[in-house]
Amino acid sequence: MRNLTCFEAARSESNETHLNIAHIVPALTKGGAERVAVDLANCSARDGHSVSLIVGWKVDAELLFERLDPKINVIYISDNS
Repeated sequence: MRNLTCFEAARSESNETHLNIAHIVPALTKGGAERVAVDLANCSARDGHSVSLIVGWKVDAELLFERLDPKINVIYISDNS
């Protein structure tokens, strides 16, 4: 049995498309919704989609930012920390 990509089970092999995806979160903290957004962003980037994560403000880089795939574009709305 081969490994499925993140969204492969939900789409037809003949209907693959490249998507531009944006996830919006207040900050890259260790909250549940933020973790889900990071996991979805990583999964989408691995599947070859263009992914941006729009973040309200910067926080400690030791939090979820370190878990992001380097291909993901991170856009900060505010410089406030």
